[in-house]
Amino acid sequence: FVMGETEARSLSNAEAVKQAWDKSALINFEETAQSPTYKYYDRENARPVEHVVWFEDARSVAATMALIDEFSLRGFFVWNAMRFFPSLWSVANGSFPLRRYYQ
Repeated sequence: FVMGETEARSLSNAEAVKQAWDKSALINFEETAQSPTYKYYDRENARPVEHVVWFEDARSVAATMALIDEFSLRGFFVWNAMRFFPSLWSVANGSFPLRRYYQ
């Protein structure tokens, strides 16, 4: 990343998995970050450019939910306006009673 020169693109979880498939990239689960990640290369100006993608899956959501109990947190908040992620809600529903707050 170079400030003012490069930019990142936001992907949904499903788009990230599809992109890994399209780029023949191997998805790894990074244990320290508790998150799936992959790398792929594109060519720009005849040079290979590495791209690194991090995204969420059910395992990473479960790891995040475990932090709530570990640190005696009172809950969590999700901003999920444009990219619905079903695994998030499946894991959350199985972990805690959910309450919705509307403004």
